[in-house]
Amino acid sequence: MLAEHSLLIREQLFVTTEALASEYVARCAYENAVGCRLGVGIGALGELPDGRLAVYVYAPATENEAERLMYPNGLKMTILEGKIAVRVVSSPRMWLLRLRYASRAMERTREYFR
Repeated sequence: MLAEHSLLIREQLFVTTEALASEYVARCAYENAVGCRLGVGIGALGELPDGRLAVYVYAPATENEAERLMYPNGLKMTILEGKIAVRVVSSPRMWLLRLRYASRAMERTREYFR
């Protein structure tokens, strides 16, 4: 999933269909992250409407970020304690949500993906 196609509002994560990548895309993101040797994070986001678990792959962009986020030169896995519901919405609906909830929700969403 991509943070730019997602928005966390309270205990619900709204995502567009663009955020739902295939297994191939996720595998490529993982392999690219491993190649950078700054660590890679795989985390569980929440439950999709069909019952599947939504996950993400995250790679720090710099050594400073990797150190700050305590990423080892390996794999860091994250599974949240609370259950976050994931709702798939259209791009126009996401645009309206971003207008309404502005920067505060977008900052919280970016932090959620780290």
